[in-house]
Amino acid sequence: MSVSITLDAQDIAELLNSEETSPGGSLEDYLRHMMLVYEEGAEQGLFLPSLVCLSECFHCPAVDVYQTLESLREEGYDYYFMGFESPITLWYPARIA
Repeated sequence: MSVSITLDAQDIAELLNSEETSPGGSLEDYLRHMMLVYEEGAEQGLFLPSLVCLSECFHCPAVDVYQTLESLREEGYDYYFMGFESPITLWYPARIA
């Protein structure tokens, strides 16, 4: 399976302050941007930072990150993570099949 490189907190901060997203963007803005990058690419999956990293970057509880990921699942995406500090793997099942 072809996947992207995991982004760390510094990458997120640079992305949030870039011209592509509004400064001080939300977790939802970040994930929407990453989904656009994923949809435009050929990778089967996408690695995202851990729940802990995302919650620290966006100053929100890890449960908020989890609920946001669950909302992506309702849109047809799926995700997997082994622990709060491990990267999140995100994919669109139809792309893998």
